[in-house]
Amino acid sequence: MKLYPREADASNRRRMQENGKDFEKEAKNLAPVDKGWLTDQISNKQKIRHKRIEQHVTANAPYAAKVHETMAPAPDPLMRQGEKTQAKPPTEFGEAGGKYLSRPLEGKHERWFANVAEGLRKLG
Repeated sequence: MKLYPREADASNRRRMQENGKDFEKEAKNLAPVDKGWLTDQISNKQKIRHKRIEQHVTANAPYAAKVHETMAPAPDPLMRQGEKTQAKPPTEFGEAGGKYLSRPLEGKHERWFANVAEGLRKLG
């Protein structure tokens, strides 16, 4: 397989952006909801640093980390899901609530790697 750096770089950027959008969607589906502020603050952004492509999915609400770490179904939860969160349909990663970022990351990272590899295979 012969790869051309410019085309490979463009494919990697495109595939990483696809992965970031998927990650963002999964995190929003799992995020608890009261007024919707947390869901609105989940975003994804691509950064290029020293020729490395980084895809960042973050939740920037002031309480995001606390909810992520302490709301059920996180281990040893200190917080329980409210009615609106309980009403959200479950995803392949379980019910909405805590660990809304780490559950899709752990569950999909191999699919995301395969997505990038598939983009490179299509170039060859």
